[in-house]
Amino acid sequence: MPGCTRIRIIDDAKVDVRFYRNRTCPDGDGVIASSNMSRSTGMFRSKTALSIGMPETPRLEIMKARTGLWSQGFYREYALAPGQPVALQAGYVSGMRPEGFVCRFPTFSFVPEPGNDYEVSTEVADGLCRVRLGRIDMSEGKAKVVPLPLSETANCETAR
Repeated sequence: MPGCTRIRIIDDAKVDVRFYRNRTCPDGDGVIASSNMSRSTGMFRSKTALSIGMPETPRLEIMKARTGLWSQGFYREYALAPGQPVALQAGYVSGMRPEGFVCRFPTFSFVPEPGNDYEVSTEVADGLCRVRLGRIDMSEGKAKVVPLPLSETANCETAR
């Protein structure tokens, strides 16, 4: 879609993810794409995906294949204004470990380009937390995600 810019946030790691339109730092409530608050187990959390027609990527296909009572994965897609910055903020708290494993990601930002779709994914493994951003490339007829650098936004006060 020419001029249409969208973002998909895939969360299969029980990570809180928010984004802020037309901002490089968190300001206000932002859009809560996923929240750990109601997800003590996959059985009790809403798994409602929100799609606005973005092409399916390999990561999304893998996440969708993991089904079942304890599955934690889901995704949401949103429209963005091209050329306006987007601030991303994420965090993770595990109640499963005695030391209360916590990841506080820095605030990242990027400026989406017109006509591009983007995918954000999260990962928590081996005591490390990751946020990945990629541009969805359809040039070969099948969706692939081209990794993009996430710029840590300097001088943002932590909103947690």
